[in-house]
Amino acid sequence: LDQVEEVGSFAEAELLIPEDSDSALADAQNTINGLAQKLGLSESVRESYLQLLLDSRENGSSAR
Repeated sequence: LDQVEEVGSFAEAELLIPEDSDSALADAQNTINGLAQKLGLSESVRESYLQLLLDSRENGSSAR
């Protein structure tokens, strides 16, 4: 879990796959999505914390 000042709270999930195949990637995505659902996490953010911070400052947005 990460608490990023001026941006918000985040949970990161990563799963290493042993091979570079579409089916292994799809299985990993399904596993991570299932875990996120069990944890009650509903939003996926793919930007870096730096980009989120810059965007929030530009838009005057509040923390997540």
